[in-house]
Amino acid sequence: MRPRRGCGKLLCLIPLCVLIVWVRRYFVDVPYWDQWGLVPLIERSYEGTLAFGDLWRQHNEHRLLVPRAVMIALARRTQWRIGWELALSIALAVGVFAVLNQRLARALRTRAAGSLGWLHAILALMLFSMSQWDNWLWGWNLQIMLAVSSVVAGVLLLTASSPSRAACTMSGLLGVVASFSYGAGFAFWPIGMLAIALNRESSSGERRARAAVWFGLSAAVALVYLHGYRETFDSYRMRRLLLSGDPEYWRRFAEYVCCYLGSPLLSYRQAPAFALGVAGAFGFCAFGARSLLRPADRAAQAFALLGFFSVVCAVMSAVGRGRLGAGQALESRYVAISSYLWIANAVVLGKLAIRGGGDAAAAGSWLRRMAVAFLVLMVALLCMNGEMGRRAAQRRSALLESAMRELLGPQDPALLGRLYPNTRLVLQYAEMLRARRLSFYRPGGIADATPAG
Repeated sequence: MRPRRGCGKLLCLIPLCVLIVWVRRYFVDVPYWDQWGLVPLIERSYEGTLAFGDLWRQHNEHRLLVPRAVMIALARRTQWRIGWELALSIALAVGVFAVLNQRLARALRTRAAGSLGWLHAILALMLFSMSQWDNWLWGWNLQIMLAVSSVVAGVLLLTASSPSRAACTMSGLLGVVASFSYGAGFAFWPIGMLAIALNRESSSGERRARAAVWFGLSAAVALVYLHGYRETFDSYRMRRLLLSGDPEYWRRFAEYVCCYLGSPLLSYRQAPAFALGVAGAFGFCAFGARSLLRPADRAAQAFALLGFFSVVCAVMSAVGRGRLGAGQALESRYVAISSYLWIANAVVLGKLAIRGGGDAAAAGSWLRRMAVAFLVLMVALLCMNGEMGRRAAQRRSALLESAMRELLGPQDPALLGRLYPNTRLVLQYAEMLRARRLSFYRPGGIADATPAG
């Protein structure tokens, strides 16, 4: 038994080790795109003029209160070595993998390490895939990892066999962190309400009381979030088009949602991603969502709720960004969210592969073979999608490397535009970094190793 258990652990480590190798190879220690907006906030933190409003300021549809505070603190502590933001993102993913691993064994109700090792490896392959390369190589997307890890931890607390009052309180606090880290974090509140309603181990009175408190907290968070909020043009336009009832816009909406959900397995071709999204959503509704109706199976409910989280986020994103087209749904950063639909489906397939699905031996054997075939296909698509993500990371790494070196020598606006469209702003903020000896201007950074002129 021990060799099989060791083999399972080794399989789980391979995706993480491969991820770390690729991140080290393709990471470029330079602010990129929206990340330049942190420079004046870091400068104000040194001057002692940083205000709460600076952290609270709306960014697109998001309130980035928590990630801004974390990133500024890291910048002050490390002379803005952006690699620390990437390290924190990976650490959060490792934490998510660890807690989901424990819940996975309970969901499958087996202690056979040989039966579980390969399924844990599939979980690792999903969570550490290079298909979400933008999250691994862009420190700014720490916001997504903070929100997602908070949602996962909150769902697991609420779906414990007998969640205590302290667990529910901690889950509510995690919901606040998720909401003020990334807009998708708001999807946690209806999911949390569903988790409370499905907890049959609590009395009906206790469930009603917890539901009332949960509703009050979610309403308070929403009111605070919306104070001074300005709806983005894309969100406003898409919402109006959907309300008009035009079938064409509803078709685009559905296409966006399905591409969003299919992107973890195939994010570089729109039509196959759409088909996979339809298949994944259908499989989840037909099989995975059944776990929500089984009050005694709290471990499986956790994965079903996380799959539901992916679906809710896909709908929210389609409302906010659907006008940009279904191609935008294939952005690699969304894979960190949409992967949980496929994790939920993998758990269902794992159950069928291990135990079969019926009393008749022939039916059970057929279902096991079908489940294994689908899991093998899933692994193949995950590996292929990860390789395409690695190639995309390689291309952007080369672009950012040349753009960063332009900041240290003759400035070519065309190259600096790779860092941010407003090249004048890039040059202005680069001087702030130079004065503070931050980022690539820090002692021992690339600026020290590059000859002047």
